[in-house]
Amino acid sequence: MYFSVSTTPNSEQGAARHSRWHTANRAGLLLQHHRYAHVDCQTLLDQDSPDALVLAILCDFKGRPEREVVHYILTRLHQLTAENESRFREYMRMLEILSTNRDLELLIEEEEKMLSQVDQTRLPFYRIGMQQGMQQEAVNLLERQIKRRFGHLSDAREQQLKRATIEQLECWADNILDAESLDDVFKY
Repeated sequence: MYFSVSTTPNSEQGAARHSRWHTANRAGLLLQHHRYAHVDCQTLLDQDSPDALVLAILCDFKGRPEREVVHYILTRLHQLTAENESRFREYMRMLEILSTNRDLELLIEEEEKMLSQVDQTRLPFYRIGMQQGMQQEAVNLLERQIKRRFGHLSDAREQQLKRATIEQLECWADNILDAESLDDVFKY
């Protein structure tokens, strides 16, 4: 049973109070359900229901590591509520409340922090930096090979190497294998 609190549409304080009541009542319902029913943890984990996932925090993990189960619950909860951040926050508040019954608060907090960390490898600046680093390594390697095979490299040729595109560097790296002179290396 949900309790409703009437709020005026323009009342932010009333809306926050309504949200807290709603969250507390849903958590209370889940606790009530847990007290009176035998709950199969795996069944709850397998459901595509945020309510079932939250309730799963109370069940017997049957020997599975707590961190593994908590990680799964948070990850799946995030996936199921991905389009609605406030809904995710609401379920997280319920999960935090219920986790106190099993002394899992710190584990929930740690997993939530890990979930919120950004995968930096997907960010454009990371890819650009990686590409620049790989290009610089290609320049360094080719410069070492040229110096070893042909001796000193002029400043103009060093600048040409540094300004080269990846495609040019790849071509020159192939050319060095058959080149009889430095000019043969720099043919593109």
